[in-house]
Amino acid sequence: MTDTPEQIEEQFRDALTRIRERCPTLIVDLIPQRDHIELAQISTPPDQRGRGFADEALDCLFALCDAASVELRTSPYALDDPATGALTDRQLSDWYVRRGFDVKGEGNYLIRKPRLR
Repeated sequence: MTDTPEQIEEQFRDALTRIRERCPTLIVDLIPQRDHIELAQISTPPDQRGRGFADEALDCLFALCDAASVELRTSPYALDDPATGALTDRQLSDWYVRRGFDVKGEGNYLIRKPRLR
């Protein structure tokens, strides 16, 4: 039996707890849908950026989604001022594409299909 998006979110929350032992203010907001998970936000505080916490969180989420054949979707936009070290909208979109998301349709909508293992 394949895990549902809601079950994947619960499993991810458990894993995120371990990452937050090293980066307590890492923010990852997921919205489980019927047939996919919407990644609403992933944000690392300015003093923790560049240390791989967001990558680690995504790797964990990817593994769970891949195992359950669940698609991830996101519409990235910058929440912080680039002067704080945050990525711009374009840089953020490029980061997601490098991480395996594909641009779909108009605008800044990205999808990552599950990978077969």
